[in-house]
Amino acid sequence: MPDSNTLTVTGLEAHAIRLPLQTPYRTASGTVTAVPLVLIELTTARGITGRSMLFAYSELTLKPLLELVRNMAPQAPVSAATLEKQLEHKSRMVGNQGLVGMALSGIDIALWDAMAKRHQCSLVELLGGEEHDLQAYASIGFEGARHCATHASQLARRGFHGIKVCIGYPTVQEDINVIQAIRNAIGPDIKLMVDYNQCLSLAEARLRLQMLEECDLYWVEEPILSHDFKGMAALNQHTGNALQSGENWWNCFEIEQAIDLGAVDYLMLNSMKCGGVSGWLKAAELARVHEAPLSSNLWPELSSQLLNLSPTAHWLQYSDWWSLLMKSPLQFSQGKALSSGAPGAGTDWDEHIVDHYRLPL
Repeated sequence: MPDSNTLTVTGLEAHAIRLPLQTPYRTASGTVTAVPLVLIELTTARGITGRSMLFAYSELTLKPLLELVRNMAPQAPVSAATLEKQLEHKSRMVGNQGLVGMALSGIDIALWDAMAKRHQCSLVELLGGEEHDLQAYASIGFEGARHCATHASQLARRGFHGIKVCIGYPTVQEDINVIQAIRNAIGPDIKLMVDYNQCLSLAEARLRLQMLEECDLYWVEEPILSHDFKGMAALNQHTGNALQSGENWWNCFEIEQAIDLGAVDYLMLNSMKCGGVSGWLKAAELARVHEAPLSSNLWPELSSQLLNLSPTAHWLQYSDWWSLLMKSPLQFSQGKALSSGAPGAGTDWDEHIVDHYRLPL
C-alpha cells in the first residue's frame, strides 16, 4: 500500500445485516435464499472512514466471520502498514484461507478505500490506472430450460454481450437442453458461458465436456473441485472447451500453481477471497506475466475498478444481490459497466438500508 504509514487507523468495527433476495439463486451445489453480509468500518485519525463488506454465504458462517473481524481490531492507534503486519503475524499459524482469509481481505479493502478517500480520488486514479467501460456478463441460476431461456432473453434485451448459466443437472442431456434453449433465445452473437459450481467428478466432467464441445460455449467454469489443480489440468488436456476457475482460490500461490499446471485458460478472482485489493493486484501481475485473461466474481462496484487496474482484464460479472444496499450502485448501459469516478473503492453503503436490515449480533 503506497504511503500506508501515513494512514493511522484508530478503530475497526463490524456489523451484520441480512438482505432479502427476491428470487432464490440455485446452483448445482446449493441455493442462496438471502444475503448475509458483514459490513466493515475502519476509522482513521484524519476522520476518514474506510468501508468494505463480506458475503458470509450462510447463517452458519455469519456470526463467526463477524467475530473474526471484530477480534482483528487494533488495541491502539496504528499505521496501516503496521496493522497489516500485525494481522499477518496473528494469522500465520492458522493460514489466510477460509473465514480468516475473508476477514483479512475485508480489512485490506477498507484500508484501500480509506486511502483513496483521503486523496479524494477513485481507487483506479490512486493507483495510476485509467478508467474505461468494461464488458459485463450476467448470470442465470439453476432454473430449467424454459425459465433459463426466458431470463436469458430478458438479459439480452438489456444489452448484455455475455450470459452465464449454472448447469450440472442429473443428466448431461438436461445440461444440453438448457444450453440449447438459451442459445435459441439469445441468438448466435451473445457469448454463452456455463458454470458447474464444482459439482462433477473428474470422470463425469470428461464425459460431459466432450458432449458439450458442439454447444459453442465461451467457457466452462469449475466443472470439478476448484482446488483439484491436477484434475483440472488433466481435464484441460482432453477438452476443446476453454476452462475458467479461480473465484474460490485464496492467494497467489494457488493461482500460480494452477497456471503452472495448465489447469485453466481463463482466471476469475473474488476480491473477498484473494486477499482484497492487495491480493488482486498481485494476482493481476501474475495474469499479465502469463497472459491469462482475468475476470471478476461478485462485487461489481469494486471489481470494475480492479479490472481497470488489470492488464489482462476480461469480463466483469454483473450481480445485483446487494445493489439495494449500495450508496452508488454500478450503472450499466448496453451490457457495459460505466465508471463513476467517485472517491474510494466503491464500497459505500446506504445507512438507512443498513439500519433496516441490521442483525443484533
